[in-house]
Amino acid sequence: PAVVLVSTAGRILFNGDLSIGGDGIISGLVVEENVIFANGQNGLNMDGVQDSVIRNNVIYGNASNGIRAYAIDAAEGPANLAVINNTIHVPAGAGWCVRITEDLGSNVVFNNILMNDDGDNGSIALDGTSGFASSHNAVVDSFTPDRDATYLSLAEWQALGYDEGSFLAAPADLFTDAAAGNYMILPGCPAVDAGLASFGGFSAPPTDIEGTARTGPIDIGAYEL
Repeated sequence: PAVVLVSTAGRILFNGDLSIGGDGIISGLVVEENVIFANGQNGLNMDGVQDSVIRNNVIYGNASNGIRAYAIDAAEGPANLAVINNTIHVPAGAGWCVRITEDLGSNVVFNNILMNDDGDNGSIALDGTSGFASSHNAVVDSFTPDRDATYLSLAEWQALGYDEGSFLAAPADLFTDAAAGNYMILPGCPAVDAGLASFGGFSAPPTDIEGTARTGPIDIGAYEL
């Protein structure tokens, strides 16, 4: 995997800047097998990204959101994103694990570990757009469907039709040694064999971040035990 370490800005940045020409959209990306940590902004920063897959990444210890999809310079906001089998751990005082705004819909989030140490934020933040689907994630007990106007527990979030098969967890329940940056999952933890082979028209990756085959019931997160 590519290892990224900086301290001033979001290291992996996609900017569909309409002002420089073209259609102002970035599409067709596969962002995979990266370890993104200790950045001074979002871990994965996506302005105007559509029709793309983000899978098998470990994102932790960044100063803002883990994955941030939005539109500022781009012609349009995110659409048709698939966020699959990532491990995201947001520290206290930072943002959300996955935050999507200016959303055009049809984004899918499944088989991810979405841990957050910040009491004011949580696992998934949306912008009120319909067409979002999520399932079988390890999460904390905080979500917003409407850009922070409302904060919901997992049970309330599931009542909206999201995250069937998802469960509450804490980093200590799942990770070998998060303090040391070791996000391999523990034997017997709730993430083992808890993932889906496919969801929302997308398939889980055939291997994990280290190339280990995902066979049988697959594990949640970037690492297969």
